[in-house]
Amino acid sequence: RADLLEKNGGIFKGQGEALSNYARKTVKVLVVGNPANTNCLIALHYAKNLGPQNFAAMTRLDHNRMVGEIASRLNTTADRIRNVTVWGNHSNTQVPDCSNAVYDSPEGPKKVSQLLPDEALKGEFVQKIATRGGAVIKARGASSAASAANAALAHMRDWCLGTKAGSWVSMAIPVPEDEPYGIKKGT
Repeated sequence: RADLLEKNGGIFKGQGEALSNYARKTVKVLVVGNPANTNCLIALHYAKNLGPQNFAAMTRLDHNRMVGEIASRLNTTADRIRNVTVWGNHSNTQVPDCSNAVYDSPEGPKKVSQLLPDEALKGEFVQKIATRGGAVIKARGASSAASAANAALAHMRDWCLGTKAGSWVSMAIPVPEDEPYGIKKGT
């Protein structure tokens, strides 16, 4: 990641400055370039005329991978899984969280944690989601560009239009100074 940060730091500084000078105050900026969370903060820092509400870093690719893995384990489709959460950066340090995950079964909503044993949602599961990007690159010799593009589209759709009632998705956000989410600055 250090190599990416060195290359991309200057790019996101320039992008932040351009956004500050030319973008509308309502712009929504999704940062995809890795390390996404760090690059998002760099762009935000240099976008002096914009605020944290304008920026997000993409965790939706990891979110989608998590949904797909749970759906596979429950032998269902991804559209029946909701309310998973990815905490942290798009890297092997992320924390996939299934504590609120719901399976919309034909009989009605069920907590995923009641359908899969606790150990099925920890350990190997967490490692698989957190390292999937590297595994794809190793297997294909390239990143999953189409999956990332699909995740970016879904992220922006949900950010601009909202999610379905009773559902949420993962979006990495800069924590504003006034801590509106109850998250302490710098965590």
